[in-house]
Amino acid sequence: MTETGRILADYIMERSSLLVLQCDREGIIISANSYAQSLLGEACVGVPLRELLVDFNNSFDTSLLWSEPGVKRLLNFSTAAGIPETLQVTFFAEERGGIIIGEHDVVELQEFRTSVLDLNHSLGNLSRELQKKNVELQQLNDMKNQFLGMAAHDLRNPISTIITYTDMFLDDESTLPLEMVEVLTDIRSLSAFMHHLIVQLLDISVIEMGKLTLEEQIQEIIPFVNEVVRLNSLLAQKKRISLEQHYSGDPDRVRCDRQKLKQVMNNLISNAIKFSPQDSVVAILVCSRNDEMRVEVRDQGVGIPHKEQERLFKPFGRTSVRATGGESSTGLGLAISRRIIESHWGTIGVESAPGSGSTFWFSIPLGV
Repeated sequence: MTETGRILADYIMERSSLLVLQCDREGIIISANSYAQSLLGEACVGVPLRELLVDFNNSFDTSLLWSEPGVKRLLNFSTAAGIPETLQVTFFAEERGGIIIGEHDVVELQEFRTSVLDLNHSLGNLSRELQKKNVELQQLNDMKNQFLGMAAHDLRNPISTIITYTDMFLDDESTLPLEMVEVLTDIRSLSAFMHHLIVQLLDISVIEMGKLTLEEQIQEIIPFVNEVVRLNSLLAQKKRISLEQHYSGDPDRVRCDRQKLKQVMNNLISNAIKFSPQDSVVAILVCSRNDEMRVEVRDQGVGIPHKEQERLFKPFGRTSVRATGGESSTGLGLAISRRIIESHWGTIGVESAPGSGSTFWFSIPLGV
């Protein structure tokens, strides 16, 4: 072999993108170049040629290679990647077997490149269309939140007026017939619920529009928690529920938005009372450690099924659990609480199981 022939042979065996297989008269592969081994796997040597092929129609006989040498054929090879590869194959017969040379079909490659370019173009168009739709959805969402805020704001004052007038009448309930007192009490209760819902709708619309702002200040932890518990004590007394406070870790001070954090704690404690049976205990545990404050509110209610817990912190998310005193719920309180806690760089969650009560908790950095 000449030097040029040797260089060409080395190139074909080691560096080219041609598939070169040498087989014996029985069709067993006895050698393969580097490209063939990378495409078919190093274990292709010693394997019958027919086992390397993917014959979709079960119509190809490898003996045809010997009977019709030099004829170009398209054969499908089973690759190491598990994806069939179509090659244009030419067989050259030898005395002791033959050499198979396979190359990618130029027409097929061009069609593949064209398909890829077309697909890329289509994906680009879809991406631009998706971006456009996302902008439109955001605009619609902003309009919805703006409308929701305006409607809630316009409804709040009339309902507040209804509550005020019913309170005035109920202040002199001794002069009213029993039936009228009952009607006014129902009006007062329903109006109070509607007012609470409207306030929460205003809160969620502000949050959804990204306008939630904090007015942070240094807050003494124990007096703050005592105040929140005291505000909920009357509600607890009506159901003969005891509110217990526990402190650990030397709780001192926290930087927070006082009113918004009070809103969160009021929501957790009032929910615990709402879903607790009479003559039970709601425990409020406050722990200060590792530069964070953690608050837990534990009740002795029926608990929440695990598969329903993910709904709790979503707007209007409700579960199958019902309040023990028939109290109403807007399904917004925990969603608002989550946004408030997250705006404090904190986390909020729940631990519960049917029959074992529930523990709602949140933690925020002390920030002092």
